[in-house]
Amino acid sequence: MEPIESMPGYKKMCHAFERLNSVRDIRDLEAIYLRGDGLTASTYATYRQAVSAFCEFTNHLNPLQVTPGHIEQYYDSTVKRTSKDTASGHMAALKKFFSGIVREIPIFESPFDKMSNSVKKKISRKSPKGKTKTALTLEEWEAVKTYLKSDKSLKGLQNRAMILTLYSTGLRAFELCNLKWSDLSQDEGGYHLKGVGKGAKAFTQFLPETVVTDALEAFTVRFKRKPRGEDSLFYSLESYHGKPAAPMCKSTLWVRLRDIGKELKEQGKIRKEIEFSAHLFRRSFITHLNKKGVDIKTISHGARVSDLGGLYNHYIDNPEPPQNINKLILQEVAR
Repeated sequence: MEPIESMPGYKKMCHAFERLNSVRDIRDLEAIYLRGDGLTASTYATYRQAVSAFCEFTNHLNPLQVTPGHIEQYYDSTVKRTSKDTASGHMAALKKFFSGIVREIPIFESPFDKMSNSVKKKISRKSPKGKTKTALTLEEWEAVKTYLKSDKSLKGLQNRAMILTLYSTGLRAFELCNLKWSDLSQDEGGYHLKGVGKGAKAFTQFLPETVVTDALEAFTVRFKRKPRGEDSLFYSLESYHGKPAAPMCKSTLWVRLRDIGKELKEQGKIRKEIEFSAHLFRRSFITHLNKKGVDIKTISHGARVSDLGGLYNHYIDNPEPPQNINKLILQEVAR
């Protein structure tokens, strides 16, 4: 019988196992199995955060020990905290990650390949298409602003700066988390910020001066100094075990927004069915522009949504029933 050492791919497999054993944290894992695997910059950043969150969920279990049960439990946990669409995105990230391990170690079987069909169907579920998610009413948005002004703590300052940035620009969560002070340039009446958005596309957004003032106040209180260009625009509060302050990430941002929404719901200031997230403020930004009469092409450009049908169906929330076109015609003729 041929010695195993002489079998094709043996040395490559040994090297792959050595690399896996050298893993210290998520940065090593994603560098081996995720980075440079044909992903755009924005998708890579999203997938990396999903894999990191899964590692935390499993208490940094060795990837070779992950079972379909771990994947399903993580999916259930994510659905409770976010939405089916977000959880499905996390599943796509993990599937890509484990396919990277299979590529490196061919004898390894991905937990996704060992799943039952019922679990595969479950973790691939998404929200029904064509359904516009709810936006804040103008009255609810005023209640949010009042709440943000009332919290004078450092956390409150950070929350106000982040939410006002989200609302006034329509930025996505990962776009906000990636911002640095060097991305800002002052202009008459406010600032312009440059960043990289969905599909690795560069964007420029106007940001009111008052919002930048809030962000500057939060940063100054947090670090006792003025920001430098390489500093992130937003940071978390805590710093554990001597680690440097962490830039704001999507998971921390989500928790912040969830807690604010929960308190406002308990106060009866916003509807209970509202799902508080960065995307809520993006939808509200777009919906309120539409309600105030801004033309759809201008909204499309400002929100960076090229598909006008998608803009109508998924972003613009108009709870009022459509007006009768015949009635409108009669009113116009009667004038």
